[in-house]
Amino acid sequence: MTVPNDNKQVSNDLNKSLSNSNITPEDVLSDISSAINNVLPEYFAFAFAFKFNIYFLMKLKDDSSIESTVNAMLPLFLDSSLNVDINRTTEGISLLYAACTGGKENIVNLLLTQPGIDVNIANEDGFTPLTCAIRYGYKRIVQLLLEHNDIDVNKADNDGRTPLYKACNKGHTEVVELLLQASADINNPCKEDWTPLNLACDEGYTEIVKLLLQAGADINKPSKLGWTPLISSSEKGNLEIVETLLKHEDININESMRSGGTALFMACWSGRYNVVKMLLACKDIDINKSDVYETIPLYVACEGGYSTIVELLLSDSRFKKNKSDLEDSLNIATVFNHTKIIELLQSHYDYDKNPRPMKVARH
Repeated sequence: MTVPNDNKQVSNDLNKSLSNSNITPEDVLSDISSAINNVLPEYFAFAFAFKFNIYFLMKLKDDSSIESTVNAMLPLFLDSSLNVDINRTTEGISLLYAACTGGKENIVNLLLTQPGIDVNIANEDGFTPLTCAIRYGYKRIVQLLLEHNDIDVNKADNDGRTPLYKACNKGHTEVVELLLQASADINNPCKEDWTPLNLACDEGYTEIVKLLLQAGADINKPSKLGWTPLISSSEKGNLEIVETLLKHEDININESMRSGGTALFMACWSGRYNVVKMLLACKDIDINKSDVYETIPLYVACEGGYSTIVELLLSDSRFKKNKSDLEDSLNIATVFNHTKIIELLQSHYDYDKNPRPMKVARH
């Protein structure tokens, strides 16, 4: 917008003040008072909406005096006679995005009533006002956005992460409930094919996992590398989630990753004793299933020095005491000097003093 010559100095001073990272509320309010008296109203509306307002909404979230000033002044600058472009962005940030970032419920509510407001406008990373409100856990703002007729509840960012995915990532249970009520796509994966359920299992958010399963999430859907919800939660040792998944009628307990590792394999690899015990209690578990390197769960438990897990595996009647597997396991236990494991293994077969060359698990 062109500013008349006799007002350029005032507008330049205002711009300089607004771009100063060390600016204080008092400085800006002082400059704005000057601008009101000297600069065209539409220029001031632009400056307020896209510099002053964004700065304070995002940087001074807890300043109640600034918030009250914004609440009182913003309606004046949104008057249609000033021709303010409500969707214009500054450095990729719209006014609605800034208000959602700052958690300014009153301002969000006001903006959503404006004709032509773009509720799905995204910044250069694909983040929308909705995903921004979700990130900070602003439940009421999420509600306001979801009530708007034009909201795209499944709009993903540049990495394919949907609002539901981000809510699961942050562990915002109530926000997840709101999104599910708004018919969010429950199985929509990110670029790495991680679904909201897989993410919630990996992060250990039990209540969110239950909500997603109740809503019909695909319990066996793998990521690009083959991580299923059960494999993820087993490797992380999220016992309550593992228990929840195992109760589901569609669970595939022996599903494997691209590397061949199963839920049992990964629980043994990461030393999750209680998870291993729970998995072994399942009648359909394949205790002898190896990965693509022909490594069995017993081997990785021996490698990690998890003697209690080794004992569980060896005492299970379904364990096939293959001599070569036992030799490999003894080899790796000897390398790391896991004395108790060595004794356990030697008690289960005749010790070969010239064992074959050792192999190494690759997980």
